[in-house]
Amino acid sequence: MEAMTGASQEAGFASGLRLELGLPGTLAMHGLELQDETTHATDACLPERLRGASPKRRREFIAGRLCASIALSGAGYGGPAWLAQDSDGLPVWPKGWTGCISHSTSMVLAAACPTSTRRSLGLDIEELGTPRHAAEIASSVGQPRELALLGDWPSAVAVILLFSAKESLYKALFPRLRVFREFSAARLVAVSAGRLRLRLEEDWGTGWPAGRVVEVRHACRHNHVITACCPAWADTGA
Repeated sequence: MEAMTGASQEAGFASGLRLELGLPGTLAMHGLELQDETTHATDACLPERLRGASPKRRREFIAGRLCASIALSGAGYGGPAWLAQDSDGLPVWPKGWTGCISHSTSMVLAAACPTSTRRSLGLDIEELGTPRHAAEIASSVGQPRELALLGDWPSAVAVILLFSAKESLYKALFPRLRVFREFSAARLVAVSAGRLRLRLEEDWGTGWPAGRVVEVRHACRHNHVITACCPAWADTGA
């Protein structure tokens, strides 16, 4: 596989992001800019389902896997780190490790850490859009009372921030619970500096009953919203 070209290997938007989000020191992050001239993966690097995919999708996949590999190495993993896909299309992380990959139209971000420190990790990056786009999706993302809690933000930012926070929560829980949920399954209940608190409105699975509150961290970089969710798992075998 050829290296990605264009931007420097570690995009500037990812530098210091772990500290800004207040995430554990055992966690490592890496980001890349997606560029039109980025080289494609060979078929040997892609799962069967993606070998006929569009160049854009292939580019996103290869960039995500490269970021994940570098994040794993940065977190202390010393083995081979080119991640396969499972039957749900999720990355298969090495035993004893967990992580998450997310991409926007122009950037890819990945994070990884040992499961001895965090058993699950949700990460999401969203590009800020127009106020019109935010208005179109607002009702599907959250209730007016949720968006009212984000009243210090411009409405276009508030909608995308809430969308991203719920995505991070879902990405943190789904790999272990394998439960699909709508945005209404979690509700924003509190906002503080760099933190959002979401309450589960439904039972998500063992150890995750309705009423449980989960914290999501957030930051804004280069016209993007980035959110991360590293929940503490209940001692239920979940």
